[in-house]
Amino acid sequence: MHRAAMLEFEGKSYRLKEAAARIRYSGA
Repeated sequence: MHRAAMLEFEGKSYRLKEAAARIRYSGA
């Protein structure tokens, strides 16, 4: 895997986790 692809994947997963946490907190 290329480094750029790994960084892009990490950024996407980080954003997904952040969005999930935000939804969880706003839902609670």
